[in-house]
This record gives sequence, structure tokens and C-alpha cells, in this order.
Amino acid sequence: PAIVVSATSVPAHCGQDDGIAWVDNVSGGTTSSGSYSYIWSNLDADSLAQDVVGGIYCVTVTDDNMCEGIICVNVVDLPGPTANMSSSAVSCNGWADGQATITPVGGTSPYTYQWDASAGSQTTQTATGLTAGTYSATVTDDAGCEGPGTIVVTSPTAVTITTSPNLTICDQQTTLISATAGGGTPGYTYTWDIPASGANQMVGPGIYTVYAEDANNCPSPAVSVTITTLPPLDVTGYPDPTICAGDSTQLTSLGTGGVVSDYVFTWNGSINGQSPWVLPSGSYPSTAQYIIELTDGCSPPDQDTVTISFYELEPVTIQGGTIGCAPVTPVFTNTTINAWTCIWDFGNGDIGTGCGSVTGPSYEVGTYDITLTVIDNNGCDQTVIFPGFVVSNPSPIAEFTYDPEETTVFNTNVNFWDNSIGNGSIVSYQWDFYGNDQMTLIGENNQNIPNPSFTFPQDTGVYPVDLIIANDFMPPCYDTVTHYVIIDGEFAIYAPNAFTPNGDGLNDYEEVNRRVLIKSLNFQQMNQL
Repeated sequence: PAIVVSATSVPAHCGQDDGIAWVDNVSGGTTSSGSYSYIWSNLDADSLAQDVVGGIYCVTVTDDNMCEGIICVNVVDLPGPTANMSSSAVSCNGWADGQATITPVGGTSPYTYQWDASAGSQTTQTATGLTAGTYSATVTDDAGCEGPGTIVVTSPTAVTITTSPNLTICDQQTTLISATAGGGTPGYTYTWDIPASGANQMVGPGIYTVYAEDANNCPSPAVSVTITTLPPLDVTGYPDPTICAGDSTQLTSLGTGGVVSDYVFTWNGSINGQSPWVLPSGSYPSTAQYIIELTDGCSPPDQDTVTISFYELEPVTIQGGTIGCAPVTPVFTNTTINAWTCIWDFGNGDIGTGCGSVTGPSYEVGTYDITLTVIDNNGCDQTVIFPGFVVSNPSPIAEFTYDPEETTVFNTNVNFWDNSIGNGSIVSYQWDFYGNDQMTLIGENNQNIPNPSFTFPQDTGVYPVDLIIANDFMPPCYDTVTHYVIIDGEFAIYAPNAFTPNGDGLNDYEEVNRRVLIKSLNFQQMNQL
């Protein structure tokens, strides 16, 4: 006979593996022992398939002849509970009197409850003492199925309050302060720490605290506004400097008290600014005074005085003024006391430095101004021009000719003619005549004669002649020129061609005359046949 199988099941819960399916009756088939073999679709090998999740499970029953009977059974999966969440808002912002309730729907009673840590991990169906925020809770039924839920506990907006800003007022003044509330439920009242009510108060200096309550009596935080009194104005001018005459200097002032943003600094009634540059007039030993006045449009003004002194300046002096003959190279010496830096303008385009002695340039003919700038040990500078400090005069140009230009021992008298250029008037002539050794002075003429004559020795040779002249500048300028006079020999001998040495007193002697100096003569006299 065919195998006939019947089966039943127990539901699973919320996806858990707690369901059961089993074979409750088998008939038919052939079995020697009265038992069958079973194999379920989940591979259980018994008449009972347990700890299964919801689903369709089929079992195959086999007898001794390997005949099979198959049946399928549905293990139902029962859903767990769901959580319906509700809440009660807090009374005032920031308070902790809110509530949240979890209500289970479905599942299997009885139920347990668990709230999150932000709710204090409460285990009651309703969590109390809550502040505004989001809370999570879980309901668990008897089968262990859970239903999570989330709820928001709301809060009215916070009651806020602001005041007019802190203020500093002038001494003996009053000012209006105010408070403004917001948030919560409109319909605000204000409470001050002074015997007054209302949003606005007229007060003097002090610290004033106020808070507001809304229509539900929810309070705001307490806030304060501070009213202070300005200290009196005080101004200090500084420094009291000592400067170089003609220099500018910066005055500085420091003000305190009053309304700083409204400060107005005025010097001597017309110069504006806290730290202006000024150009005081005056020089040592006088002083210059500047009165600084500080106002702010609120407090009484205040004044201070700055006194400016001037350094004493030493006179700029130099030495080395020169009058000379071009080219002139003078040495200048600064004699100024306390000179630290010296800059020389030599008047010809050259610049030099040094506070001792400096060598000037080589000056050509002309008159030159010397300019010296001296910076002393206080940094004061002076520039002084020394007009005509260097005079470079032109020198004369010596020149002469002589006559005769060529001469012999028979005419050694030579005339000299001055051809000099004076560059001014020539006031001095000096003639020097040298021997033919070109070293020995054989004559001179210092009588200021421009055109002298001189008789040289009757000897051949080259005779140097110097002309030294001076012009009329003070000191005089000199020039020298040298020319060479050449005296040649003249070889002429005169002898008679006959004489009669008979003692008659006539033509008894023979005389040889000559026009040159004869150092050696070879003379032969022959008789007449």
C-alpha cells in the first residue's frame, strides 16, 4: 500500500528559529520494524524538525522497500510588536519635566521596556524627567521579539533678553538703558535689580542686572549692563628736545581719559595732530614753546607745554687761504671745534672730505671760492662759503733775443733784447751770464734792465745766458728762459814778407800779428839769395 503522511507545525516568531514542524502520522508502506526513515528539506533526519524559522518545510518518509511518501507543512512566522511613541513637551526651555511613552502593538504579551541612556536607561513604559531632545526605546514581547521606537520631546523656545550696550558717559551725566526679551510665549515682564520696572530705565554710572519672564512665567537668563564714567582728560607732550637751528622735529603727545575716539590734539591753537612735525624758529640760546591742548567734545580740555632748545653752533673756520702762481696746490685745514664730518667743495668741481688737513686740487689760473660743510657731534650741519680763498695767478713767459746772433772772438760784446710776456707788468729782470764751462757765473745784471749788453771773454765756446723775470702779482710769479751764445774762433795771422836787420833803425824787426789766441806757432824765416 502507498505511504500516507500527515504533519503539523508550531509558528516561529519575528524571524527567530523557534518554529517546529513534525510528522504526526504515517500509514501504509512496508516496514519490518514498524519504523520509517525521514529526511526534511532542511536535512533534519527525524520525524521532528525543530528550531526552524518561518517557511515551507517538506519531509520524505521512506519504508523498507524504498517507497516514499512526501508531505509539506508551513511554519508560520508571527511578527513581533511595534512601538507607538508619544511625548509631553517640557514646560520651559531648559527644564527637565518632559515625558515620553511607548505603546506596543502586536507581539505576545507580557512586554518589557528599555529606554536609552539619554533617558536615564529607564525601564518603565513612560519615561519621565526628560529635557528636550530625541529619545529611543525598545519594547520586548514574551517571545523575545523587539519593537524599537524614537520620539522627540519638544520644548518652547528659550526666553532671551538683550540689553543696550555697555556705555561710558561723561562725569555727572545720565543715560537711557533698555532691555528687550524674545522667544518663549510673548507677554513679557522685566525685573531689574533696582526699584524700577519696565524695559527702559534712566540711570547714572553703575552695573544693572535684569531678567524677563514670558506669558508662561518662563524666565530668561539674567544679564547686566555697565555704565561707567570717563576719567578726566589728561595730556602729556614730549619730549623737550634740543635740536639744530633750522631743523624740523616731531612733537608727540599722549592723552588719557575722556572719549578716546573723539580726541582732538591742537598745538599752539593751529597745528592739528597727535604727533606733528614742526619747524621751530630760533637759535641758541633762545627756545621755542608749543602748547598742546586735548579736547573730546565731552570733558573739560587739558593742556601741556613742550619746550624746544637749540644746540650751540661753533663757527666754521678754516686755514690755508692761498695766493700763488698757477698751478697752485694748497693744503686746507679745518679749525672748526667739534667737527665730526667735513665735506669740502674746492670750487673747481672737485669734492673732498676730512676734518683735518686736506690737500686741494691743482688750481689753474683763476680765483676760487672754498665751501665747507661741517656736521658737528650733535648732527647739526653748517655750510660756509669762503670767497676768493684761493687765487692762482698767471706766470710771465720769459723770452729774449740777442745781437749779433753769430759772433767771433774778435767781437764778444752782445746786445740782449727782452721779448717776454708779462701776464701783468714785469717788475723784475735778472740776467745771468755763464762761462763756456756752462757752470761758472761770469756776470750778472740785476738792475731791472730789460735790454742789457754783455762782453764775453775772447774765447770760443757756448755761453749760457739766463733771463729771470717776475710780474707784479703779490707774491710775484717768475719765469726763466735760457739761450746759448756761441762765440766762434777767427784764424787770421799778419806777417811781413821781408825785413832788413841792418841796424839802421828801419825795418830791423819782423813782427807777426794775429786776431786769435795762438797757443802754438811754427815760424821759419828764410834769407834772400
